[in-house]
Amino acid sequence: NESVEIVVTKLLLKSYYDIVRKNVQDFGPKAIIHFLVLQEREEIAVRRKRIRELLRVLQKAVWTLDELPLESDIPSRSSNLVMDATGLPRASALTPSIYGMTNGGFSGVGPYMGSPTLTKSRKSLTKETRHFN
Repeated sequence: NESVEIVVTKLLLKSYYDIVRKNVQDFGPKAIIHFLVLQEREEIAVRRKRIRELLRVLQKAVWTLDELPLESDIPSRSSNLVMDATGLPRASALTPSIYGMTNGGFSGVGPYMGSPTLTKSRKSLTKETRHFN
């Protein structure tokens, strides 16, 4: 009877020891996070916020570029434009209709905006390419 109690006590002590060891292992990373991450210096917090905002702006720019029509979908206007010595179109040759301008403001239409049914964006082309692969 005593030998059974000794074996049970040893098993309970070993189990208790394992539980305490796991708790101590869990507290190590939690203490590091508490003292190093949650209590960061002010200049680090400001830099982190600035970088997070920069990341958001860059992600938005990538998204915007993905939505632009591909060059192959844009009608060629090079034959109508007068080029200067730098190879860029002259300002006198550019008309407001090229840029989708009406009454001095952006109309939201024009050859570079394109109808979704007539042009394919980079994102839609990427989706089609993935579909065929």
